Amino acid sequence: MNGDFQSFHEICPELANTETRGIFNFFNSNFPPGQYYFLESYCNDKKCDCRKVMIMVVNKNRPIATIGFGWEDINFYEKWIGDKETAKIMKGPSLELGGIHSEFANRFLKFFKEKILTDKPYIERIKTHYKIFKTRLRI
Repeated sequence: MNGDFQSFHEICPELANTETRGIFNFFNSNFPPGQYYFLESYCNDKKCDCRKVMIMVVNKNRPIATIGFGWEDINFYEKWIGDKETAKIMKGPSLELGGIHSEFANRFLKFFKEKILTDKPYIERIKTHYKIFKTRLRI
């Protein structure tokens, strides 16, 4: 990954406006009640095929957590990167080291692992958004 991550909203605003994941929290005591959005960003290096999304969890335009999620298996990342330790970081969900994190970041990571990752259509949507994003970069 040589590029920066760029907002899906910047490249595909019409699709992002209708397909951005959001939740209303009324009952989960692990984080404050409110409306939260999961804003996607993808690597804008045209040659990169990292198959990873960075998700900024926001509430009232305030960043709460930055979650990185690589959806391929560990073998893909080991082969792509050439380093087993870095591949472990790329695979699956984790809090991004350089991301913005509130005191609720770890709780949102847990929520992402337990609730969001079980939503198979949403995971497929992320993969589709990645492909569309990369295609539009090449135009």
